Amino acid sequence: MMSNSVATIALNQECVLIRADVGDARMLFELRNDPFVIAQSASGRPIAWQEHLLWFERVISEPERNRIYFVKQNRCAIGVIRFERSDQAGALVSIYLVESAVGRGIGTRALVASCRDLFKSWHIDDVDANI
Repeated sequence: MMSNSVATIALNQECVLIRADVGDARMLFELRNDPFVIAQSASGRPIAWQEHLLWFERVISEPERNRIYFVKQNRCAIGVIRFERSDQAGALVSIYLVESAVGRGIGTRALVASCRDLFKSWHIDDVDANI
C-alpha cells in the first residue's frame, strides 16, 4: 500500500501533489461531490458515501492497478488525479479541480508531475484520457 508519506511533489510555491492513502476516503468524497466537479463529471450526479467508500476501498487496495493523487494548495485539497491501469502498457487518467483552481495552470503541472511519478513505478508506455 502506498502512503502519502512518499515524497511530496512541489508544483509551485503554493501547490503540491500527494499520493492518496487509506485514510483519504472522506477528502476524496468531498472533492468528488463538489458542485462544480459534479457538473463536469460524466455521471452529472453526486455519489453517496457508502457507494464511494466501497469503490475507494477497492481502488486503494490495488496499487498495481490504481493510483490517486491529491493536488493541495496551502494544505487544502483542490483537485484529484486518478490513474487506472488499462493494460500492461497503458493507463487511463481522470483529473478534476475545484472551480477556483481552474485556468491557472495547476492541472497541467499536476498532470505532468503525476505522470512522471507514475512512469517510474508502473513502467507503462502511455496514458490516455477521455475528454
